[in-house]
Amino acid sequence: MVVKEDRSVYLEDLENDPVGSQSQAVIALGIKSVAGTPLRYEGKVVGALTVGKTYASKIAAEDIALIGYMANQITTAIVKAQLYKKEREARVRLGALENIAKTGLKIVSIDDLIDEIKERIIESTGMSWGAIILLNSRSGYPAVEYASSGCNMLKGRNIIEDFGLINEILAAGETRIVKKSEFSGKEYGFIDKKIKSIAMIPIALMQNRVCIIALGKNDYIAFEPHDIVFIEALAHRAMLAIENSLLFSKLERSYLETIESLVRAVEAKDQYTCGHSEEVAAISKGIALAMGIDEARAEQVHAAGLLHDVGKIGISSKILYKAACLNCEEYAEIKLHSLKGYQILKPLAAFEDLADIVLQHHERYDGSGYPYGISGEGILIQARILAVADAYQAMISERPYREPLPCEQAIVEIRKGSGSQFDPRVADVFIALFESGELPQAPQRRDTCSVEMCKKASDEGRDCVRNGCKGFEVA
Repeated sequence: MVVKEDRSVYLEDLENDPVGSQSQAVIALGIKSVAGTPLRYEGKVVGALTVGKTYASKIAAEDIALIGYMANQITTAIVKAQLYKKEREARVRLGALENIAKTGLKIVSIDDLIDEIKERIIESTGMSWGAIILLNSRSGYPAVEYASSGCNMLKGRNIIEDFGLINEILAAGETRIVKKSEFSGKEYGFIDKKIKSIAMIPIALMQNRVCIIALGKNDYIAFEPHDIVFIEALAHRAMLAIENSLLFSKLERSYLETIESLVRAVEAKDQYTCGHSEEVAAISKGIALAMGIDEARAEQVHAAGLLHDVGKIGISSKILYKAACLNCEEYAEIKLHSLKGYQILKPLAAFEDLADIVLQHHERYDGSGYPYGISGEGILIQARILAVADAYQAMISERPYREPLPCEQAIVEIRKGSGSQFDPRVADVFIALFESGELPQAPQRRDTCSVEMCKKASDEGRDCVRNGCKGFEVA
């Protein structure tokens, strides 16, 4: 009554003057008289203050005044609490937006980035399920290019043919709340079965890409308008992070391709080192897998093998292609190539780990290597693997100042260096691969030989030493 009619009520004897079913409930508690007054803020009723006595009694004027004063104090406290709650929610939501925006700066893999953003959006919105689906239309139709975990089976699927509902939402370009009955088909099996409704937010990106962010509830409580506004804000922040990551990834791929081309250019000038990096990469990966290292880190070792000599780009060509042994000054300069390689790769987040491997691949197990004299387990296992593969491939390769060692003699040298130059475990695994005939070799690639190199060999009456090269050919 107090709230409904927006007026104060003073009842001195409830048993003889009841006012509806609520009074009956109060009487059952032993209350005989009550006084109630509405709590008002800016002309609106926000609650009520009701007090009572266990005996019938007239409400004194000073009691009414006290109740009015208490009502004002309580109203002020309630309003402050509500304002604080709204401010706190605003800060949390703003923080969520900032966190989403920063996510792309920390994560390199697009798949990992999408998963991280999905989890952050679910956490920020209190949803029960979420998915992010990134589509690319470069083939003439929107196909799934990336998808968050739980939706990987969608990759490559044609949205127009396979997911009519999603295609409708993309075409409309507006957020849509979808009920369970609309996504009950088998093609939507990636959606959690407990979900009752989903908000689907379509967002257009650059480079023929579009994205759907889906957030689901496992109850039938409606999405409030302010929820939609917040979800859309998060979605757009998320897309900025993903878009930036895609662009950054493209730049990094371009940078890597440039580096690889430079490595090939350096090797191609010298028939003695052409293909060296590919051979080292293949052997290194084989050792890693034989040691039980997971596929991802084995691929990392392979990539580091391809780039381990990239720092030679910064070394004088007179030293690199010298047909005699190096003097002390020249050797000191050549030793800088691992540090120079590190400096080339380190600025890119995607190659940070590779940079560290490249930096350490000339460290020795006993600490007498370069550039920093790290020893034992302090050297990355990937670098310890690379050191063995690099040394072996160099020994069995021809150099202008020496003949290549027979493979068996190179194995003897690896054994001698076990425990001093090389990690004993890595050396043992490598030797076991060699003795079993399972030592990997790089694929033979005719196109990696430069005409300049092959022509030089031909003019000198020799065959090109590059694996798979069939000699100088005039185009």
